[in-house]
Amino acid sequence: MKLIKRVSLYLTNQITADKEYTSLEVIKIKYGLECILSELSKFILYLAVFSFLNLTKEFIVATLFFSILRIFTGGFHQKTYFGCLLTSFVILLLIIKIPYIINIEYISKLTLIFLAYTLIIIFAPMDHPNKPIPSLKRRRQLKIVSIFLYSFLLLIVVNLPNTFSNIGLVALFIQSLTLLLGKIKLKKSQHT
Repeated sequence: MKLIKRVSLYLTNQITADKEYTSLEVIKIKYGLECILSELSKFILYLAVFSFLNLTKEFIVATLFFSILRIFTGGFHQKTYFGCLLTSFVILLLIIKIPYIINIEYISKLTLIFLAYTLIIIFAPMDHPNKPIPSLKRRRQLKIVSIFLYSFLLLIVVNLPNTFSNIGLVALFIQSLTLLLGKIKLKKSQHT
């Protein structure tokens, strides 16, 4: 989005004006600001929409579980801001609505937990197209953190009230599915 790029360029110029930075450092600062502003703008928009739909608490739970795991596991990414905005909205809406539409029984919960663990073990971490994981050592570290973080988040999920527990569980499962989607997208891009 052009506005985000302009604001991040302005902020980058303000930050780097009186200091000596290499051109690579300036690029990294600008990219970091673009990411922060992009995510912040999406969060504010989603918060407004889900608050209007009277789903604020559900949105916060879905966002926390989905996003915290995603930081370390990575996953499927869209190429554009608007593609990401729409895809993320649909994902969050599904995470929130699935527990209201489908009664998630004990066996279903165990199945989701097992499938998510399996996907994380096999596919995490997934490279971001703009920021590949630099080394095998870092990849191993992220995999271990991803597995432990998933386990920790599960401990929280099972101790939440039922509706929020189901939303958290679906969020973790769908995030693990984005790893598979990311892998499929990566394979397709390598063959074209």
